[in-house]
Amino acid sequence: MADDTQTSEYTMGYSEEFLRMLHRRSAQSHAAYLLPLLRPGLRVLDFGCGSGGISVGLARAVAPGEPLLVDFGASWGGMNADITRTFFCKHVPESSRAIYDTVLAANVRGREVVGPGIACESVDRETTAVLSGSPYAEMI
Repeated sequence: MADDTQTSEYTMGYSEEFLRMLHRRSAQSHAAYLLPLLRPGLRVLDFGCGSGGISVGLARAVAPGEPLLVDFGASWGGMNADITRTFFCKHVPESSRAIYDTVLAANVRGREVVGPGIACESVDRETTAVLSGSPYAEMI
């Protein structure tokens, strides 16, 4: 008989050991062959950023560079997922930091209200309210 037990915690199915391995990855350990080809001022587009460790190392190798934005989304079985990462090398412009702080505040608000039995619509409404009340409302 199939196990219909559901957990109240969403995971991608990664083991703790696998997650630790992802966080140990770096450009030096997993893309060393590429580093000699990079120099300041180049642009690098990195897909499949995982935990971001390799991307950060590549961004540092081409610094000072423009921010690198990686955005992925997927849908499967009626479920949607999205992740966006932005990397800066050395200097983060104040305007970008202010946007980051606003998005972080929305993320924190979502984590405050989420929980068992809370509809996704309610969490979305709370996070969107933070963004709508910001100077960046026209961007959402």
